[in-house]
Amino acid sequence: MANGLRYETGRDMPPGMQQLVADQIVQRIQKATPVAEFTCARCGCPTNNSEEIGSLTLHFCDACNDAIDREVRWESEGATHRKDQVICPFCGYEYDPYESLRFDEDETTDAACECCGRHFKVEVTTVRYYSTRRSISEMPPDWQPNGEDT
Repeated sequence: MANGLRYETGRDMPPGMQQLVADQIVQRIQKATPVAEFTCARCGCPTNNSEEIGSLTLHFCDACNDAIDREVRWESEGATHRKDQVICPFCGYEYDPYESLRFDEDETTDAACECCGRHFKVEVTTVRYYSTRRSISEMPPDWQPNGEDT
C-alpha cells in the first residue's frame, strides 16, 4: 500500500513508486545478508574473518578455523620436546638413545613407531634433542580433543 492506494502487482504502481519499492527491497536484502569481503585461504569460500599474524593478514572461514584448531591440538597431544631420545607421541615407546642416532641432524623426518606402527614426525637438532608430534595423516575424521563433542 502506497499513499493509501492498494496495488495488486508491482506493474499497477506508477513508475516512480516501482523504483522506490525496489530500492527498499534491495536495502532490506543487503542488511539481512552481509556480503563477504574476503576469500578463505584454505578452501576458497567467502568469509569476513580476518586475522593478523605478524605482518600478514590471513582470512579463514569458520569451518577452516575449526579444522586448523583441531589439527594443531592433534599434533601437540603427546608431543615431546628436546629429549635425549625419540619417544613415540602415540604410545610413549622410548627408542634406545643409540638407536635414535639413525635420524639425520638438522631435519624433520617421518618415522613409524616400532611398537605401535603409527606415523609421527621426528625433528633432530644439532645437540640431538628429539621433538615428536602426531602426523595429520593419522588423524581420524571424527577426532575431538580430550573427548569433546561438537
